[in-house]
Amino acid sequence: MENKIALVLGGGGLRGAYGAGVAAGLDMQFDAYYGSSVGVFATTFHLAGQRDTIENTWINHVDGTKLVNLKNSPRKNGKHKLNLDYLLGTFQNHVSHLDLDMIFDEKGFQRKRLIYALTDVRTGKPIYISPNRDNIFHYMKGSAALPLVNEPQLVEGNFVMDGGISDGLPVKKAIEDGYGEVVSVVNKPRTFDDGIVSNCLWYIAGWLHSKPIRQAMHAHKKQVEETEAYLAHNTKQIHIIRPSAPLPLRSKLDTNRDRLIETFEIGRQDAKNFLRTFKSRAPN
Repeated sequence: MENKIALVLGGGGLRGAYGAGVAAGLDMQFDAYYGSSVGVFATTFHLAGQRDTIENTWINHVDGTKLVNLKNSPRKNGKHKLNLDYLLGTFQNHVSHLDLDMIFDEKGFQRKRLIYALTDVRTGKPIYISPNRDNIFHYMKGSAALPLVNEPQLVEGNFVMDGGISDGLPVKKAIEDGYGEVVSVVNKPRTFDDGIVSNCLWYIAGWLHSKPIRQAMHAHKKQVEETEAYLAHNTKQIHIIRPSAPLPLRSKLDTNRDRLIETFEIGRQDAKNFLRTFKSRAPN
């Protein structure tokens, strides 16, 4: 697949507004799509050709307490602090409807390769799922189910959680699958650090989950470092889009509308800047 190209979007909670902006601004086609955590949403809508819907979702339907309400107990009235059922509901009604016919053909086969990274609760290791028409929303929810604010999700007999726990940016998987080029969207600057408070909360949250998940969460920093090293050592195959400066969002759960819009627009502009260089390359 040397001449095939894949798009990979990763996690980061509401910082996924940046990746969504990139996806909205990437006016090009890909042969395969890989997503992890919040990245599964923009990845899937880009495959479906619904870049306007990506914008509609992030600009109009995730701000305030629509998606995140930290006042919710782990399960208040069936809702988590991060209400993924609300988000997926918008994808299945008229609000931000996902056109499944653009993803699957009349026989139910994927029109293009679509892979989600999730974390297996039993092992703490990544699993890579190729969703179908019947389970796509369930696996979206599973890949985006964040520790502390969501419970593990039972999908087709397996308990799964946030793909970002074990593989927050499945670029290595895309390369191993044979794609000669990868466009990888990273939702934070290279030197970004979540900060002491966020890191401590992540560490503490690990103790609230099973031993395999706890071990994976506590090894998360190492996983991120290994991914960055992999990106740095595969520059001929991997084209990286990432913010050149800190994003305005203050945390992974910041739902301030103005900051979300600004973050989204930074991503869209970065995508346009990337395309000017990428499309002007000399033929191989």
